[in-house]
Amino acid sequence: MSALLRAIGGWLAWAVGFSILYGLHGVACALGWPAIRIGPGDLQRLVLAFAWIVSVGAIAAWTWLQWRAAPGKIALLDWLARGSAAAGLFAMVISGLPVVLSAPCGTDAVPWSRGTIGMVGCSNGTRCRPAAPSATPEHGEALAVRDMVFPEEFG
Repeated sequence: MSALLRAIGGWLAWAVGFSILYGLHGVACALGWPAIRIGPGDLQRLVLAFAWIVSVGAIAAWTWLQWRAAPGKIALLDWLARGSAAAGLFAMVISGLPVVLSAPCGTDAVPWSRGTIGMVGCSNGTRCRPAAPSATPEHGEALAVRDMVFPEEFG
């Protein structure tokens, strides 16, 4: 195994796991997985938790292999491989927690939208209605991106 791969392996594994986890989060939101109930949770949390656990497990295995590997010719590269593996494992544990534990699909960030940006009038207990192109957002309202007016240079 090349020394360079060993030296960057932990961060490379984190980057792959991070990309898979956040990509799945976007797909889950787009396909409405939070609405599919499975036991006490939903399909989105189940899939994200599984992907996160697999990612953490894979990086933990890589870390264990680096600590058990026979010393190489260059001690600095051995140290880098072990440090990279441990840092990648720590980063995957920390960066995956928000995706697995937070509310799905922006409902914690914009609670008045009930998960759908572009709906207005939801903050006062009133029925949500689509934003009109001429609507001016007021407190607790959102204006859909499709309804925003852009300069002509943007099309």
